[in-house]
Amino acid sequence: MNLVLSAIENPIPTEALHYFPAVAPVAFLALGGVLIVLMRALVREPAVAAPVAMSIGITSAVGTAGMLVWQWSEVSVRAGGPYTAFSSTGISDRFGSFLALSVCLALALCLLLSTGCLMRPGTPTSEYVALMLLSAAGMVTMTCANYLLVIFAELELLSIPLYVLAAFDRRRRESQEAGRKYFVRGAFAAAIFLYGTALVYGTTGTTHIFTASGTSLATSILQPLGNSEP
Repeated sequence: MNLVLSAIENPIPTEALHYFPAVAPVAFLALGGVLIVLMRALVREPAVAAPVAMSIGITSAVGTAGMLVWQWSEVSVRAGGPYTAFSSTGISDRFGSFLALSVCLALALCLLLSTGCLMRPGTPTSEYVALMLLSAAGMVTMTCANYLLVIFAELELLSIPLYVLAAFDRRRRESQEAGRKYFVRGAFAAAIFLYGTALVYGTTGTTHIFTASGTSLATSILQPLGNSEP
């Protein structure tokens, strides 16, 4: 009762509602992945869990696409146009909405094309769909990232499920090899990206994309080399 009274006396801040269109698509995808994991823990019969997981996956992709269309219209009707959210770590604009919508359409198409393979006996369909949703959530978040460190975090959220998916068929030696090679290459790529981010921060003092883009990085990084005395 006290919680209800507290919620009535302290409604949701307007600022939080302002951010809702920006975070809703990502939250919907991630919620779909978590829901599949919980469903699989409760439903032990694979023949029952597989169709339910596919239904949740396709519904999450289509529902997220609908939210992105709403986000597109929300950006269009705002007086200021595109807007930032969560201390400018994310930006909501029409180009980001278009990229995220492309991710959702690719996700739905991939799930539909995988239906025949995933419905085979012994295939962990629920795990496959959950990993696809979580990886897509990382992709969608990356489309609205405003900082290089946020891009790095979402790149890892995108990649880790893909490492597992690459080695998904444990009965095939090629699949296990693909997973190991992708993991090693992904680790090297993440290290190089993080090193580049450190260079940008050391040069500009920020990892904000638009602020850093206003600085001549090549001149700033190579300037100490030009000033060095033999």
